Amino acid sequence: MEFVEDNLFNDYVEKYKNLPLQEKKDLVEKELEELLAVLNALNEKKGKHVKTLFNREILDLKKSGATEADFVEAVFVYTNAIKELIADLVKDQ
Repeated sequence: MEFVEDNLFNDYVEKYKNLPLQEKKDLVEKELEELLAVLNALNEKKGKHVKTLFNREILDLKKSGATEADFVEAVFVYTNAIKELIADLVKDQ
């Protein structure tokens, strides 16, 4: 794996770092949801009708007063769902 530095991306990250914590968390959640949607669409395009892993921890983020633990647990769920969708995508290639 080769890592490269990109000035536009660095600027994007700096702007992210300056957001209030709740906005950072909201953006992370939105990015993970978009990644799930893209991976699901790619699977569908390949004719694979996969099911996306789900756990109620994701719903905890929607409730009033969600905690840091709720956020971390939801990110854990999103990450595992993403890994499963990637595995489905590359399976049988």
